[in-house]
Amino acid sequence: MTTYFPILKWKRGEQIALQNIGVTVPQLMPVIQIVGDSTPEDFCDSIRTYYNHPIYLDTTNHPDEDDHLSVLNLYIQYAQASGFAIYPIVNYLDIAYIPSNINRCAVYLPVPLDFNGPQIHQIFSNISQYTSTFQLDIFLNAGNVFDLQTANICYSQYISILQALTPLNAQCVICSTSFPDDLSSIGNGGSAEYPRYDYQIFSQLKQEPRLSPIRGNIHYADYGVSKFTESEIDFRLLRYGVLPKIRYTANDRYIIWKGSRNPQINYHQLSIQVINSGYYYGAQFSFGDQNIDRVAQGNTGVGNNTNWVTYACNHHLAVVLQQISMIP
Repeated sequence: MTTYFPILKWKRGEQIALQNIGVTVPQLMPVIQIVGDSTPEDFCDSIRTYYNHPIYLDTTNHPDEDDHLSVLNLYIQYAQASGFAIYPIVNYLDIAYIPSNINRCAVYLPVPLDFNGPQIHQIFSNISQYTSTFQLDIFLNAGNVFDLQTANICYSQYISILQALTPLNAQCVICSTSFPDDLSSIGNGGSAEYPRYDYQIFSQLKQEPRLSPIRGNIHYADYGVSKFTESEIDFRLLRYGVLPKIRYTANDRYIIWKGSRNPQINYHQLSIQVINSGYYYGAQFSFGDQNIDRVAQGNTGVGNNTNWVTYACNHHLAVVLQQISMIP
């Protein structure tokens, strides 16, 4: 069974998206990034409310980033004492800081490897000593993959690293994002499409003959469609606010529709465009698609930015889960 590890900022939009994913999905294990101030108690309460299933916890972007490992261990210890299945994920160089009493851990490994840093045989030697202590998942993180040339380089690097890691018999997670970080090039009232190199690389690796001995150990992670959003903007400082945008995941591409003020194109008109685009999955496909249909019908209000983060994220999760469910 292939597992999907979506990497999500733990904000309201993503929380509601997870809450509405539907029935329990064994192929889903989110990686939650804490990006604001919270306490272990508050965080665990929110997990209980929105997604009461196992997760990985990433505190790299915690406000106290200089001491994020101590913050991570504090959260993990509280979670363990409270009966939550919350596990740490850290940079591979920080694996020694993980408490010895946990039974599962994940590490990020950069792709490509830094040319002046430890090479794969050194990394292998370092992390192999921990595989007898806990279950180890290795996230091979290529970061942003926005063009074909980068995708080709990453694909070749993935094969080399996966072959080198074969003796570990660890779960290896192909991790990247191809969702654009800048939408300013899309004209007002326009739309744009971007290839999903992130999923295409993973899908091709699952079929790669050279990796057939470890095919069952290859899994998938991405940053979805909400890594880069306007959620960090202080809307009080904007005279007119941010133009509405709908982010939508299709089988092999991401599509973004952008509104305008003159003529007015708001979420109602954009939702109609999505439904008529040929990419729409139907109102019954997901909670996000249901709400796109509802707004297109004009039955209620169009919602706010957080609502549309929820709809986009929820639909994206549903698409990926459908895709990995069809992998032999």
